[in-house]
Amino acid sequence: MAPQPFTVQPQNGPTAGTAVATVDASGNETVNGTLTVSGAVILPKMAQAPAGVPLSLVLYTDDGTTLKFVGAGGLAGGAGGTPVLTNGGTLSGTFTATGAVFTGAPDFRAAAASTNVITTDVTADTVPRLQITADGSLKWGGGSGAADCVIDRYAAGGLEINCAFRFTNGQLLFGPAGDVDLYWGGTGLLKTDNNLTVGGTTGVTISTAGGGLLVKTGTNATMGTAVLNGTTAVVVNTTKVTASSNIILTIQTPGGTVASPYVSARTAGTSFSVKSTGASDTSTVSWLIVEPAP
Repeated sequence: MAPQPFTVQPQNGPTAGTAVATVDASGNETVNGTLTVSGAVILPKMAQAPAGVPLSLVLYTDDGTTLKFVGAGGLAGGAGGTPVLTNGGTLSGTFTATGAVFTGAPDFRAAAASTNVITTDVTADTVPRLQITADGSLKWGGGSGAADCVIDRYAAGGLEINCAFRFTNGQLLFGPAGDVDLYWGGTGLLKTDNNLTVGGTTGVTISTAGGGLLVKTGTNATMGTAVLNGTTAVVVNTTKVTASSNIILTIQTPGGTVASPYVSARTAGTSFSVKSTGASDTSTVSWLIVEPAP
């Protein structure tokens, strides 16, 4: 059964007791002149609505003087005056929900995927600081310009974070200054340009046959080769040697009378020296510097 027609009249003010607005059974509203109210508003015919037919009136003003309303024909009232939009409706202006609790599953819908369905901002902002578009993308900005941080679904099963939020264009940055990175370095390669510490009790595991440890050689490296000069010290210059370095020596190419090479001296941050126990040992040895973990 449809809501019944009713009239609206102020209880106080210059139009007290006079019908200033009417709503017919179809929800059509008629305002008799400018509706200004000083005091309470009463609905004298509300009691005539049949039992079980929800009926309420939403009153509002957008200029501080003129009272406007939405009545029968779409907005029904439940117990305690709780408004229920039964046939859809439009909320405009500023809606304030203080301590409100929403139940159920609201659906924010738009015709285009890029249309904003939820936004937030600060009073003095000129554009929203957070935008949620109909396709689920999240966009952030500073409130005065275009959004500069976006999280969106770029493909099936793919989530993209594209902003200065420490992950952009495939590079993950760590630290307050973003000074440590981790990124794709090529097919099957995960790369960092910084130091990497591996925790746990198993350390680094190379689980595929053919895999191994690759160490770059060159100036001030941690690996290289040297040619022995018997019992005469051969100096290897590298700034990577420390007072606690473990320097591993192995013979790569035997020369002369092969004996046993050993580290005879070191200067931290500068060099170390290698000798052989044999006076005529001219073998080529490889060396590898390994540091104990802190």
